[in-house]
Amino acid sequence: MFDQPIIRVCLVLGSLITATYILRRVRLAKVQIEDTIFWLLFSGILLILAIFPGIAYWAAYLLGFQSPINFVYIVIIFLLLLCPSGSVSWTARCAF
Repeated sequence: MFDQPIIRVCLVLGSLITATYILRRVRLAKVQIEDTIFWLLFSGILLILAIFPGIAYWAAYLLGFQSPINFVYIVIIFLLLLCPSGSVSWTARCAF
């Protein structure tokens, strides 16, 4: 299922939109460096998984996932849980 172009296009667009948004916020000095590093790494990982789907297939097989797209979803959820958002102030700081 991960080899369908629409999913890969969505991952590429999502990563590019995230990176563009964060870089724009950096220019406006509305985001901290720690948050910027996290979000740029997040978008980079999404971009790598979209460009090289073999990584997702290999990791899904290695970890016992039924489908590579399930692995991609778990990676996204895991990275968002790692997000340095331990407090409400971070959420308010990163609000649109």
